[in-house]
Amino acid sequence: MKLIDLIPNGHGYDVSKVYEGISGNHPLAKSSFAQIRKTCESIKAEINSRYSPGTFAGVEEVTGKIEYILERLEKWIEDGKLHNNKDAEVFMDSFCDRFEELKAMLIAIDSNPEE
Repeated sequence: MKLIDLIPNGHGYDVSKVYEGISGNHPLAKSSFAQIRKTCESIKAEINSRYSPGTFAGVEEVTGKIEYILERLEKWIEDGKLHNNKDAEVFMDSFCDRFEELKAMLIAIDSNPEE
């Protein structure tokens, strides 16, 4: 299985629902966020199961940033402070940027798993 295949087809939908939770208090924001977190955790677990720590320093750096972003977003969701939260919007933007970086890295690893 390729690492990139761990990202479900509905990932973009889940991201959009979290954004809608920020802008319009969408009721699916919490469940969509949970799916995003699950996806990120499964990617990290699969990388850790296949490769020894430190093999892909860039991946570790990006996943660390993603984890921090998700922790902050989760706190706002759990506290009911996601709606109209500009900080959450900025963190979500950063998540999207970091996740695109991660996707590019996964594609590179899938293409050259020995490097």
